[in-house]
Amino acid sequence: MRSHRRSRAVHLCLACAAMGAAAFMMGDETEAARRFHECLDSPLDRPLVKASALAHLAVIEVEHGRWDEATVMARRAKEILGPSAFRPPGILVLASSVLAETHAGRATEVEDDRRRCHQLLVDLVGVAPWLNLQARVALAREALLRHDRAGAAALL
Repeated sequence: MRSHRRSRAVHLCLACAAMGAAAFMMGDETEAARRFHECLDSPLDRPLVKASALAHLAVIEVEHGRWDEATVMARRAKEILGPSAFRPPGILVLASSVLAETHAGRATEVEDDRRRCHQLLVDLVGVAPWLNLQARVALAREALLRHDRAGAAALL
């Protein structure tokens, strides 16, 4: 019985993250934020799922010009994910971190992370188009912060 409850909780956490991502892509930021927070409130230890929820929330904060909040969330997401942020499923975590840190004036310090994001985009071609797209938008915004219009255009 205990295993069944745990399995149900895992599916609920994953479902909240997926529904949050879907709501985000449909432009319903309120529903997306609600679902991502629901995912984060789960007692389950799912670093990738929780870090991805935080990365999405960071992007939502950016959309509203709340850069301090976005930076806190992006840093927390990267901390939760650790070295896994440098593998394809962690690309949005890494991209949101690069965006927030660049806005905070640390573009030089995140150059390696930016480069790694671009490498990871290649690994996502044909695998996770929605994740590829979300990471590209975050990286394009970051490129514009650095006044790299050609780089932003290439990403989009």
